[in-house]
Amino acid sequence: MKIYGFVVSGKGVGRKYVISEPYVDFFRRILGCEVYPGTLNVRVDENTIREFLKIALRVDFEGSAGGLNYTLGEIEGEKCLLVLPEKTEHKNIVEVVSCENLRNCLEIKDGDLVEITCSTQPL
Repeated sequence: MKIYGFVVSGKGVGRKYVISEPYVDFFRRILGCEVYPGTLNVRVDENTIREFLKIALRVDFEGSAGGLNYTLGEIEGEKCLLVLPEKTEHKNIVEVVSCENLRNCLEIKDGDLVEITCSTQPL
């Protein structure tokens, strides 16, 4: 599955979660690296969210952390994890977690259209 969307700025909330337990261990286990302390926010349409949820896996965390729908992906050759948090203020935003600062290494900015290939295979 391919997802197309536009890069948008977030509020910095993703950073808080990416560096917090239990998320940091989960991301490390799935991606095999220390992840960049932040997410790339990609605005997509409602149909894309519905299709994403059809292939996404789900993980629930104990306590107040909240669960995630997620799938492995790739954006311009960079391995990533696409995440749709259970607890979010965003509408139609897929958050991208990666080992790299994707804005810097891919030279992308707000408003850029990106293509993300999602894995339909279990992780």
